[in-house]
Amino acid sequence: MLNIKQTTTICALLPVLLLWGCHSLDESRSEECLNGDWRFIEGYAAEYVTEECDDSEWGSVDLAHTWSSACDSVPVCGACYRKHFTSPVHHNRVVNLEFESLSAGSTIYVNGLEVGNNADGKESLSLDITPYVRVAGQSNLLAVCGDSTATEGGIGGVRMVVTSSVYIEHAATTVTTVEANDHSAVVNTVVRIANKGANKQNINFVNTIHDAEGKRERKSELKMTIAAGESFDVEMTMQIPNPVISYDDSHYEYKLRSAIEVKNYEVDVCSVPFIITPVIDIAETEEEL
Repeated sequence: MLNIKQTTTICALLPVLLLWGCHSLDESRSEECLNGDWRFIEGYAAEYVTEECDDSEWGSVDLAHTWSSACDSVPVCGACYRKHFTSPVHHNRVVNLEFESLSAGSTIYVNGLEVGNNADGKESLSLDITPYVRVAGQSNLLAVCGDSTATEGGIGGVRMVVTSSVYIEHAATTVTTVEANDHSAVVNTVVRIANKGANKQNINFVNTIHDAEGKRERKSELKMTIAAGESFDVEMTMQIPNPVISYDDSHYEYKLRSAIEVKNYEVDVCSVPFIITPVIDIAETEEEL
């Protein structure tokens, strides 16, 4: 059974594994860790996000980092982080910043321009910074400033991910165990894909499940057209024979490999781990209670 949905709908009563980001398996997607060598200062001033600001006297920190300030009304609270990074090769590609965690109210700037914020307090965040990044090889300034009213906060890991204009979105893959017994398991996979290109694109979307030893268990694929600027969820239900079910103390990891193909060439590939969990019959449990 194959379905395309505009939004992800997951039954809260089923065991669900939410996956942050993905692990690159192909040169079509490149990732760079940006956790080292940040400059840091408590407090906030508008000049802190500008390239003209001298941060040589600021503290030096690596991420993940948290801060806490015992300030009253003066000086202002909040904090700012700054880091220089080199532009990757990104012609006809998309450059995203992925934050593993970020304090609510934080605002992100690239080369002095605001590119986004975490006003909703999301646990993780992805921002398309393609229009703000200079040509390949040039230096850029990344600044993250915490809410000026906050007395504590911080940043988790940060990475820069460069993909094709058609790609698998950040933190948008779920694997749900629908049925599971010793002979067979059924999992529901939802993967969000996007097209940031200027034209529609005909693609072939391929999901492959591998066991912990790397053996391919199942493969499903679907041809579709994704319009320019469109983003949607691809949902597939896949069956796994003779599964290893993870109970309380066991975590046997399968891997879901998702690939986007254009003209028989893989333009984005991601792999995420998941486990097969026992399925609890909620109605039966309620009767017992």
